[in-house]
Amino acid sequence: MALDERGADAREHYSLSRLRSSSLEIKEKGSEILREQLDSAQRELQLKDKECERLARIRDQLEQELEELTASLFEEAHKMVHEANVKQAAAEKQLKEAQGKIDVLQAEVEALKTLVLTSTPSSPNRQLHPQLQSPGSRGGSARTGLGHIRNKSASGASVVGVGDSDPCPVPARPADKEGRELDSLLYAEFLAWREEPSLDPTSAFLSRVYREDVEPCLSFTCSEVCA
Repeated sequence: MALDERGADAREHYSLSRLRSSSLEIKEKGSEILREQLDSAQRELQLKDKECERLARIRDQLEQELEELTASLFEEAHKMVHEANVKQAAAEKQLKEAQGKIDVLQAEVEALKTLVLTSTPSSPNRQLHPQLQSPGSRGGSARTGLGHIRNKSASGASVVGVGDSDPCPVPARPADKEGRELDSLLYAEFLAWREEPSLDPTSAFLSRVYREDVEPCLSFTCSEVCA
């Protein structure tokens, strides 16, 4: 009976030992599996961190490029608007100058028409026929500080045609108190020069001044003086 009890105790002890060892093996395997899963999760987390860093760098680069592109577009738009304003101002100025020249030319045409109408075979107009003027008056018309002036023609006189009984009044150009008319073309050239003054002798105003004012003063009948 004692042997049987001892055998039963040994078998029970052996069963408990095997159960304990099996439990330890299960725990070790479970721990190993958990460690592997933890390591795998850590590796995945590191990969995701690296991917997030890469995406953040790409985002920062794109934001910087977008800011630079926006600034460049604004600068280009501002430049285009400025150039457009400059061109518009230049075009308006040219239009104003052209309109002034047109007005001057129209006034000259009207003046020439008036001179033609006031010139008749019996009373030729001396403005249209310089050969009829005296040598003293043919040398040049009177001048003022701002431009040339002409002796008043018969613009304001009445025109009487052959066979006409009633005189036909012709409008005259504005004249000063002494009966002289301003050269509107020269005055327009002077105004254009005054807006952009320069000493360039090729400009219209200075070229006329040299040709009509300076050069005649330097022309002498004596060749020795001219030399």
